[in-house]
Amino acid sequence: MTNKISEFLVDVLDNAYPQAFPRIACEDTVWFSEAGFFEEHQKLGNTLDKKVIDESVILCCYNILKLDEEKMDTVLQSRDFIILDEPLSVFRRK
Repeated sequence: MTNKISEFLVDVLDNAYPQAFPRIACEDTVWFSEAGFFEEHQKLGNTLDKKVIDESVILCCYNILKLDEEKMDTVLQSRDFIILDEPLSVFRRK
């Protein structure tokens, strides 16, 4: 499944937009955790094609009220930016 998602995103980058156009992918990842696929989703980011990483911005959405402490630590350690909606705030990992 990971390869198919990566291939799909590469196809989108190759075909849908001019090179200079910003590319943003956003997904609500709450259902991954609720369906028992949290770890698989976290691994997905490590297997995406380099083109996807270099030429797009990927925003993953989580409901922090539904993440246990271990999952929250995983998310915080693997992301460069964290955006909270209440209160609206942005944090950057150094």
